[in-house]
Formats: sequence, structure tokens, C-alpha cells
Amino acid sequence: MKQIIAAVFYLVLFSGTAFSQSKAIPQSWKLGTSTILLPDMTPATLAEVKQSGIDYLEIGWKGPLVSGTPAERLTFARTAYQDATRAGLVLWSTHIPYGKRLDISETDPEKRPAILAAVKEYIDLAVEMHVKQIVIHPSTEPIADEDRPKRIAACRESLKELAAYCKAKNASLALEGLPRTCLANTSKEILQILDGIDGVGVCFDSNHQLQEKPEEFAKAVGPLIRTLHISDYDAVNERHWMPGRGIINWNNVIAALIAAKYEGAFMYEVVKKEGDNITFKDLAPNYETLKKAWAAQ
Repeated sequence: MKQIIAAVFYLVLFSGTAFSQSKAIPQSWKLGTSTILLPDMTPATLAEVKQSGIDYLEIGWKGPLVSGTPAERLTFARTAYQDATRAGLVLWSTHIPYGKRLDISETDPEKRPAILAAVKEYIDLAVEMHVKQIVIHPSTEPIADEDRPKRIAACRESLKELAAYCKAKNASLALEGLPRTCLANTSKEILQILDGIDGVGVCFDSNHQLQEKPEEFAKAVGPLIRTLHISDYDAVNERHWMPGRGIINWNNVIAALIAAKYEGAFMYEVVKKEGDNITFKDLAPNYETLKKAWAAQ
């Protein structure tokens, strides 16, 4: 199976590059991973993460903490920062939890204040963790076509308030492009949502584009990109596979990011599925393969 994946990997990587510009990947693109790929956040595990070649982390909030108390979340945030710092890791980003309780596109004006209050708690926790970027989803799903305009309007109103809150906290908010019927499912729509809202950037997730190629999305939003979620897919649905397993032309994606002058972490968001034997230790070799393929053009 690994041999087949490797063969597909090189076929995709060398199948042509529309945006080739440089032979060197920017030095600022330090390797990172979402904590969803880690077995835990103990000091011993974090030390192994650093030793594996990973420099940056994105903190994901697991269910027990999301359903826990504010005090428990605050303790986790402070401990995560302390333990990561001791291990030599940088907390680059955090992902605000998502779901109906945190859906910033909620159109009911009576429900939205509680939603924004909950989101602001996670922004405060991000500040406690000294992260560089805060990733937020624009909506849940499904969204019917006839409901889309009012959901976009509600999302924009929420983002205006959250942008002001982040500015006061000296925090950076990044709206994630999403798949299927979610809001921001195309580059055109995410630009529409963000139009005129200062202070909010984009989280480019390479496996969420179902209506355009990932590199087309990245090229369109360009300098708005503040952080990444790197993984592969089949263009049928999001998969969060290891790069090389799916259909993405990584040379094209890298070229688009260089053209956008992206300078942040190269943050993987690979999800281990049933039957997979991948771990965080596979990320550094995978990233090296991407860099070698880019340099070999």
C-alpha cells in the first residue's frame, strides 16, 4: 500500500507546475501539526514531537474540555503553553471549536450574543497560550441555497464584532475555508464574507476545496492567508490524508503560497483514520519529500 501511495505521490508532484517561481521553500515555513494527531499533551510526548522535527503546534480543543468548565479550559491553556515552551515548541495557532453552540452564522439575534460570548472565551484562552493565529469556522451545515445570503450576513456581523475584540487583545483571527454547503466553500465566497472587515485573515485548508483546485483558492485569496491546514484528499470530500495519498499537486500549492508571500507555519492537519498507521513522526519525512519535489522541478 505504501509503495502505491509513493508512486501516486510522485506522479502528482511531477505532473506539471503552473506557478513555479523558486527552488527554495521559505525558511519561515517551519513544520507544524495540529494536536489532533498527538496521542496526548504530556511533557514526554511533546519532547518526542520536538525531537521528530516538528517546531509548531496548533491546539485543538477535545470534547471533554469543550464540555468542561471555564476553569478547566484555562488550566489546560496555561499548562499547554508552559509544557510546549519547555519542550522547545511554539504554539502557532489554536482552532476554536465548532458546532451549533459556536456557529457565528446563527441568524437568530437572540442566540448570537451567547455564541459570541463563547467564542470570545476561546480567544481569551488563545491569548493565554500566546498563539500567533486563531482559526475559526464561518458556519456549520447543511445550508440551503435560499438561506445562504442571510447566513453570510450574520457571519459578517459576528466577524466584525470578533475582529474588534481580537484587535483589543492584539490577537489575529483567521477564517477557515470550508467544504460542501458550509459558508466560505469557494475563494469567491470567503472574499465576499471578509470584504471590508479589517483584521481577519484566512486559514487555507488544502483539502476543503470541492469547487476549485486548492492552488486556485490560495492564489485567489493570496496575502489574506495567515495560516494553513495541510492535508490531501480526493476532491470528492475532505479526507485529511497525508500529502501524497490524494490528488493535490503540491508543487502548484507551494507555488501559490510563495506567490501570496505566505510566511507562517507549514501546519499539517492530518487525521488518523481507522486502519492508518501514521503518527506525528511521519510528518517531517513527508515534508522533506514535498521540499525535494519542489526543488527538483
